Amino acid sequence: MTLSLARLSLLMVVTAGIVMADGGTAQAAPPWARLSLFRRIEAQPGQMYAIDDSNGPWMVMAATFSGDHAEDEARELVYELRKKHKLDAYTHRMTFDFSQTLEGRDSNGDLRRMRYQNGGAHDEIAVLVGDFESVDDPRVPKLIERIKFMKPECLSDENPDESSLVLAGLRTIQRTMTLKSDDEGDQFVRNVKKDMGPMAGAFVTTNPLLPKNYFVPDGVDDFIEKINSDLQFSLLDCSGNYTIQVASFKGFSIVDPKTIEKVSHEETSSNLAAAAESAHRLTVKLREKGYEAYEYHERSRSIVTVGGFAQLGSQGGDGKFELDERIAAIAKTFGADPDAVAAGTAQPKSLDGIPFLPKPLVMEVPRRSIAADYSGSRFGR
Repeated sequence: MTLSLARLSLLMVVTAGIVMADGGTAQAAPPWARLSLFRRIEAQPGQMYAIDDSNGPWMVMAATFSGDHAEDEARELVYELRKKHKLDAYTHRMTFDFSQTLEGRDSNGDLRRMRYQNGGAHDEIAVLVGDFESVDDPRVPKLIERIKFMKPECLSDENPDESSLVLAGLRTIQRTMTLKSDDEGDQFVRNVKKDMGPMAGAFVTTNPLLPKNYFVPDGVDDFIEKINSDLQFSLLDCSGNYTIQVASFKGFSIVDPKTIEKVSHEETSSNLAAAAESAHRLTVKLREKGYEAYEYHERSRSIVTVGGFAQLGSQGGDGKFELDERIAAIAKTFGADPDAVAAGTAQPKSLDGIPFLPKPLVMEVPRRSIAADYSGSRFGR
């Protein structure tokens, strides 16, 4: 459904009020607000405690198991971590398919198709610990260190020939080593801390069930998403990673409190609404002419873009970067003469009396905050 200009203007008026009021947005409750001081860790011996998308998003990979007894051993470790050590421990089953052929090169550099020596599907079960909102949480390194030196009873009788713990044999060898040096003083034994336990390889990781773009920089805030979500040609709906900004219409952005006192609310609202209306009209006109045009509204301006591209270009045979021809064509179509731009005498092109930028700009497509969506569902917001 196309957002009417009347409603869009109303949203711009609301935006102006926010800018002039210089007020902060409502802050979500901090993560610790939902925690009980006496929270109990559930520990049932028969449970796998498989992770879901409510866990994490940052966790610690404690161990991985493979083989016929992997499930039993992972379950025992999770139970012990929960029961004895009071840690939120989970399991996650991973399947690796090595049956596919790969392209490689032989000793002569010729292309050849290759297969893994041990093909087929391979299952592993990972044991992950913790639910952290940020990788920078100060508790993360402390937990990693704790797990590295932990010696769970269920892994105490670990036999490298029989254990399902991945790299168990290597860890056993490492634990028997002490620091030594050759005549030149070069260290050739890496494991200085011989008291580390069977989970010495613990490291921080992410919840594998969350989408990759969960961990990209934060998306647009709630207000910006609201004023763009109902647009028929919203830039938030562009599937590409990059787009070309061909027009920009500034409203009335005020940061000086003294200036705020001199400028009326109506004047500010009018500027923002006019900018939004110009962007909307230009987007519709471009769509009518067959261009993939989008509009996008911020607190102090509105912009129009054309196109959506997965990447900006590729590396040519000579090693030089080659810009996507479609991007170059858009810049040429809507931009002013490059020589005139360089000389500062460029006359911008226009459509229906609405001007384009003299020099179109490449920009990343803004995204909705997927992390906020998951966070909201986890915390009950």
